[in-house]
Formats: sequence, C-alpha cells, structure tokens
Amino acid sequence: MSRNHSNLRSLLLMPLMPLMPLMPLMPLLSLFAGAFLLGACGFAADVPVDENRATPPSRIKMAKDFKIELLYSVPAADQGSWVNLCVDDQGRIITSDQFGGLFRFVAPALGQPLDPATIQKVPAPIKAANGLLWAFGALYVGVNDYANAADSGLYRVTDSDGDDQLDKVEKLRDIIARDDHGVHAVVLAPDGKSIYLVCDNGAQPLKTDTASVPRIFGEDHLLPRMPDGRGFMRDVLAPGGSIYRVSPDGKKWDLYGCGFRNIFDAVFNHDGELFTWDSDMEYDFHTSWYRPTRVCHSHQRRRIRLAQWRRKTPGMVSG
Repeated sequence: MSRNHSNLRSLLLMPLMPLMPLMPLMPLLSLFAGAFLLGACGFAADVPVDENRATPPSRIKMAKDFKIELLYSVPAADQGSWVNLCVDDQGRIITSDQFGGLFRFVAPALGQPLDPATIQKVPAPIKAANGLLWAFGALYVGVNDYANAADSGLYRVTDSDGDDQLDKVEKLRDIIARDDHGVHAVVLAPDGKSIYLVCDNGAQPLKTDTASVPRIFGEDHLLPRMPDGRGFMRDVLAPGGSIYRVSPDGKKWDLYGCGFRNIFDAVFNHDGELFTWDSDMEYDFHTSWYRPTRVCHSHQRRRIRLAQWRRKTPGMVSG
C-alpha cells in the first residue's frame, strides 16, 4: 500500500479510534439498539407506547390457571404515581403518591373495577411516602422527599378527633436522605411488637440504642479504590443501606442489618427470617465489577447479606 493510501486510511479511522475498545461489543450494542427501536416504535401498529395508563391485562402473560384484573389506572395529573399500599384496621387500602399525598379506598368486589368516586384524599399533611404500614392503631409512614420540601424520616399518622379521618402527623425521627436511595419500606415485626424501617445507602446512618450486627465498618482494599466516574454515591462509605428495628413509640432503635445498596422493601417468612431485594448499578452492566440484582437474607441468629452496595466493591457474604 502506498504512503498516500496509508495516510488516507489513518485519516478515515481517526474518528473511530475512541470506539475501538467497544468493537467486540458491537453485536451486543446492536441488540440493544434494536430493542430500543422496537420499544420506540411499538411491537405493533395498534399498541401505543408511553401511554399514561396501566398496562392492559391482554398484554400481560400469566401462568396457567392464573387471572389478572385491571382495577384502576391512576390519573397522574390528579393523583400522581402510586408507589405503596397498605391495609388499615377496617380493611381499606391506603396508597401513596410518590411526590404527593395519601389516598384511601375500599377494594372493589372480585371482577369489578375500582370506582374513582370512592377514592378519598387523606387530609393528613404528609407527602412523598415511600413506605406505609398500619399497626398499633396508627399509620406509620417512611417519607423520602425527593424535592427537599419536607423532612425525610419516620412518621406516625393518626385520627385526632375520632371522625375516621387521618389528620394528625407526628415525626418520630428525622433522617437525612437524598434522591431515591433514601427512606423506604416500613414492615411489621413477626411478633407484632415492633416495626422495621428500610433505608438505602443515600440515607445517612443513624445512631441507635443497640445493634444486632457488629458495628465494625471497614473500608479495607487490596487495590486502590475506583470511585464512580460520574460521581454517583462516591462519598458514601460503610455501613451503606441499613434496616432498623424500631419500637412502636419510635424511641428505641436497633441496627438490625446493613451493607445494602438500594433496597425498597422487605418481608419475613414463617420462621421470622427477613428477606430483601437489592438493586444493581445499571450502567455498570458488562463490566468486571458489576453486581447483579440479588436477594439478601438477614435474620436474628445468622445474618447473611451481600455488602456490595458501592460501585467497584467486591461482594461479600458474612455470617
């Protein structure tokens, strides 16, 4: 090849040089691009995309002998985005708007949709509830205010005058939190004597009266730390996301589990063992330090949890 041809080839390839490390991933990137185009265009001409309504049951695949019903499609302009549900002591459903207030309604009969006229706005001045639990004659609320217009933390909401309307709000504890990695679910203990509060690694760790886990939080590394290049949570160190056991009056706090990244809810099995689901860092996908979504198991006698809640930190199983 002549020198002129070689120079010409170099000039043509110069704009592609930054993409050279991605060349082995091109088939995979093509699949992602194809999926994006399918999502943008719709799978069929009669299937709308980005519609502001619930997914029709006809587009949901169910296992044999299972049936799904669409009860209600929440109008975002009037009722926001519902992110949590609980049932009060009269069997009514209380739900929360991610950025707004609370709503209450009676579940419709089987085979019947929810009548919008039966949905009541709860008068209590509280918003951004990410966790709801009815227990001990009150509504416990985990507030995670994304707009910084209210204090995130644990609240208790009650009826002050016996008119069957929740109108009194008590703050049990402030929690400094940010974005969607903050205060989340509130769960009743299996023995019915306390509650559990789920917090992510965006919520600052709390000082507690006791701890069911050793409060030995290390940052040991054999290799130099590689913090997130985009700055996400790079200042968040151990213990990361935590689960607290709280007395009904909100005065006694126990650190029950920690080392989580971004957990939203938790559940107990019949043996009283707590399980939660932790999320991944989605833009770490296909990197050597990627940690996938995972089930975390944490219970009283033997605590098992994955402590990978920061980017580029090896996963760990401890007991």
